[in-house]
Amino acid sequence: MDLAPYDLNVETWANTLVAYAMAFSAVVACLATLADDRVPSAKLDNAAVLAEWSKSYATKAYHLAKTAGLLKAQRPNAPIGRSDDEDLMLAEAGLDSYCEGLAEDDRI
Repeated sequence: MDLAPYDLNVETWANTLVAYAMAFSAVVACLATLADDRVPSAKLDNAAVLAEWSKSYATKAYHLAKTAGLLKAQRPNAPIGRSDDEDLMLAEAGLDSYCEGLAEDDRI
């Protein structure tokens, strides 16, 4: 793949990926502790903030990779709909707006 230097700032992309991994791993550790019915050593408010940070870092890394051409978002062959029980269950869970948001992100 031939990338021009201005297409991807590799250092920014790598730093964003590392920041995502660090924030996300702390959230996963906290959730695993809660799942084992133990009290986490970190405050839950801190875990919530780290979850927001990890989402932000993941979004930035995804955007950088997509604008550099490293990721190609594929459009679904069929429209997202309620074609089977799983689709119906997801739609009832309120994920239609989430799918619309993802499709909108891919258009940007």
